[in-house]
Amino acid sequence: MRLRRRQHVSRKRIEHRPYNTDDELQQRFVDVRFGTFLRFSMATFQHLE
Repeated sequence: MRLRRRQHVSRKRIEHRPYNTDDELQQRFVDVRFGTFLRFSMATFQHLE
């Protein structure tokens, strides 16, 4: 929740750049990669539950 709120504030402050720092861009990339991995794992091991 804290990260999402900070990104919303930064997006409002700098409207033409969604990522104002490299850390935010890297964090968003890590979130996307982890979400894709979670979705793939859930779809792959769904028959084991």
